[in-house]
Amino acid sequence: KARLWCLCNMQLELLRARTLLGARGLRTLAPRFVSGVRSFRAEAELEKFGPMSPNQDEEVVWEDSVSCRTAYLNRPKALNSLSTGMCRSIKQLFETWDQKDHIKAIMLKGVGKSFCAGGDVRNVILSARDGGDKKKEALEFFREEYDMNFKLSLLQKPLISFLDGYTMGGGVGVCIYGRFRVATENSVAAMPECAIGLFPDIGSMHWLSKMPCNLGVMLALTGYRLKGRDVAASGIATHFVPSDSVRAVERRIEAVAPYSTVEEDHTVICEAVREFIPDAYDEELRTEMPEDSVFNFLPQIERVFAGSTVEEILQTLDAELAAARPQAEAAALAEFLQELKESMAAACPLMLKVALRRLRTTNDMRLSEVLKLDYAMVQHSLEDPNFYEGVRARLIDKDNAPKWSPPALEEVTDAMVDKFFSPAPEALALPEEMLAYEEELLRWKRDRASQRLKLKEQRAREAAETEGDEAVRAAQEAAEPSEGEPTSRRSKL
Repeated sequence: KARLWCLCNMQLELLRARTLLGARGLRTLAPRFVSGVRSFRAEAELEKFGPMSPNQDEEVVWEDSVSCRTAYLNRPKALNSLSTGMCRSIKQLFETWDQKDHIKAIMLKGVGKSFCAGGDVRNVILSARDGGDKKKEALEFFREEYDMNFKLSLLQKPLISFLDGYTMGGGVGVCIYGRFRVATENSVAAMPECAIGLFPDIGSMHWLSKMPCNLGVMLALTGYRLKGRDVAASGIATHFVPSDSVRAVERRIEAVAPYSTVEEDHTVICEAVREFIPDAYDEELRTEMPEDSVFNFLPQIERVFAGSTVEEILQTLDAELAAARPQAEAAALAEFLQELKESMAAACPLMLKVALRRLRTTNDMRLSEVLKLDYAMVQHSLEDPNFYEGVRARLIDKDNAPKWSPPALEEVTDAMVDKFFSPAPEALALPEEMLAYEEELLRWKRDRASQRLKLKEQRAREAAETEGDEAVRAAQEAAEPSEGEPTSRRSKL
């Protein structure tokens, strides 16, 4: 059926070109036809050998259709965790596709049961602790990852990521800067860096600090795992769809993309996606959240994580937990608060304070500035024993018993935290032309927001004037008696 659909789509496109543009149209669409033939052949390979057959040994593989490209993160045994080579491959592929006029959309998926479980910090630490050139290789991973994050944020083509499975840390960074992030019931999203002696990086402070109700602060300090619809409702994903509909969404995007222009790409694909996906922020979807959904506890999250220090946050958390425990109807809330408390108790005390300061100070920074600060801070982390100890305990020996330095919050001094915000030996070099494009994009967004505000105010004035006119007309109609209406009735009106 898939191969038949592909052939029919090519036939329809060629007929459309002949009808509208004549022979010239056929010549224009010849590259698309060739691309479609490759897609037809790829379908046969998919059926015979599975999705990775053409180049199954590579860490990032891809397939093409008439006007879309689909990239796959291909390290299923490592839950598709990012390596230095994967970051480079993603950059090169996406930059090439972004410059091709006939490519209208880019889709990103993970092979196996995970989208992307983050950066491969296990191998990074194993390299870094050897010192010398190996430590430079470890730092190179973070440089390539942050450069990839920045370039993904400036893609002109729509990027549609399907977060079907684990999406953690660096895995969130791969998708969060794209226009569409599609969650399923299998999605699990988290920022668990504090549990391994690191701070939430990949530019995450740029958007965590802007989440409402202190939700971003909670995610950063606790590493709490959002699941299913919570991933979409939080804004980490933009849409939610059952996993068995993902393939249908892909096919629909591939079908509509060839006929859109650059200006229409976002609208056309958005409409195609919404045929299968209820909007993540729809009120009807919110009412269907399960009882243990994090969105049932937003008032408590807002109060607890409004604290200016980690100690104040823990104190408020204890108070909320004590108030919830005696109430039978608040059992789910008590269980949720207890999980947060245990997560913070297991995290690195120093990194909790570093992360909270970052969240309080980066709200107004642009993404490039946040990534540059991340790169400076990660150099200090590679000199700090906590990062090595956290990865050892969680990912290498897996004894889950890290020996933090210092071991308690009260022993963490301001000087220890200040060290992570001091200048580093090496700065993150981002391309000047992309920094200029970021500035242009931010200016365009500000102008667009200003136009929207003016339009909203204009509509409010028009609505008020309309309501005023209707009130005047109603008063006039009330003052004039209808035919045959008694005078007494008129006076009552």
